[in-house]
Amino acid sequence: VCHLAGSVRHLVPRVFLERGGVVTNWGEIPSCAVAEQALLLALAALRNLPGWSEVIQRREEAGSHIERLNTRTLFGRPVGLHGFGRVARALVALLRPFGVTLHAYSAGVPETMMRAEGVTPCASIEQLCARSEVLFECEALTAATTGSISAQALAALPDGAVFVNVGRGGLVDEAALLRECAAGRIRAALDVLVTEPLVPNSAFCGVRDAVLSPHIAGPTFDQYPQIGDHAVRNLGRYLAGGVPESVVTLEEYDR
Repeated sequence: VCHLAGSVRHLVPRVFLERGGVVTNWGEIPSCAVAEQALLLALAALRNLPGWSEVIQRREEAGSHIERLNTRTLFGRPVGLHGFGRVARALVALLRPFGVTLHAYSAGVPETMMRAEGVTPCASIEQLCARSEVLFECEALTAATTGSISAQALAALPDGAVFVNVGRGGLVDEAALLRECAAGRIRAALDVLVTEPLVPNSAFCGVRDAVLSPHIAGPTFDQYPQIGDHAVRNLGRYLAGGVPESVVTLEEYDR
C-alpha cells in the first residue's frame, strides 16, 4: 500500500502490517514544509499580524502603533514542542538561528533522542507549558493524546504566550483555548481545528488576535510532483523485488 496523505490507520488495519504487509508513506517530504508553516504562524502571532490591516487603514505613522500592537520577537525566547516526530525535529533546526531555549514532551519518546537534538525533556505537558513562551503543538493524534492540551495545561502557559497548532485540532480543549484567547491572556496561531473546514461563524473567527490558516501546513503545492515521484519510485522498487523507502513500521503505526 502506497499512501500519500496523513495517517494510514483509517485505511489499513494493524493486522496487515503484523502479517508482513508493506505500507509506505511520503516520508520526510512534508515535514519541513509543516515546520516552515509552524514558524510562519509563530512569527505572525508574535508580530500581531491580525492587527496590521487596521493600522494600515488608519494610516498611522511608523512607530506610533508598535506599542498598541504589542509586537514581540522570537529571538531568545523559551520554546516548547509537544511531540517529537519528524515535524518537531525539522522545527528544531529552523528555530536554532533564533537562539531559543528548547523544551519538549512526548510520551514514549526516549529522553536521549531529545537531548541528542539539544532539547531539554519535560516530565509532563503542564511542565512543558509552564516553561514555554511559544508552544508548538505537533503531536500525533491518538486515543491517548486526544484533549491532552487541557484547560490545566493551557492555564500553565505564561501570560502573553503564543500557542501554535500544526498537529490536530483534537489534541486541544478548544473551549478552554477560546477562553484564554478571548481574555487576551495568550495568542493562538492555528492551522488545524476540530471542525474543518472552518465555518464563518466559528468562535475562533471572532478572536481578535488569532492567526488562522486553512490546514495548509504541508505539503505545499509545488511539492506535489516530488511526492508523486517518490510514490512511483517506491512502486518500482517493490515490483523489482527491492526494499521501498518510507516504510511504516508497527511502532510508527501505533504512534
